[in-house]
Amino acid sequence: QAPSDLVWQVGDKPVFRLHLASGRSVRATAQHLFMTGAGWQELQTLQPGDRLAVLSAGAYCMSMASNYNTRGRAAEVLVSGTQADVIRQRETPADTFRGETLR
Repeated sequence: QAPSDLVWQVGDKPVFRLHLASGRSVRATAQHLFMTGAGWQELQTLQPGDRLAVLSAGAYCMSMASNYNTRGRAAEVLVSGTQADVIRQRETPADTFRGETLR
């Protein structure tokens, strides 16, 4: 492999695992920034119960969503200023399997 001139050595940093209410987790350094209701905050300042916003879901947004591997689709929340409204509920296992039949 050829060395890259697009990588900067910043030393070793501890990596933490942030556990989400959904059961998923995020790995990040203590200085990694997350969008919260109070604005951008470092991981090390977050408290249990803080709400985080995913500002871009890429191919995981609703228009590209599927039930591949029986994963339910996520809820959608419309945020305007300090107002946040759930505009599509999270799919439940019952939603995922509705219409399925076994013989």
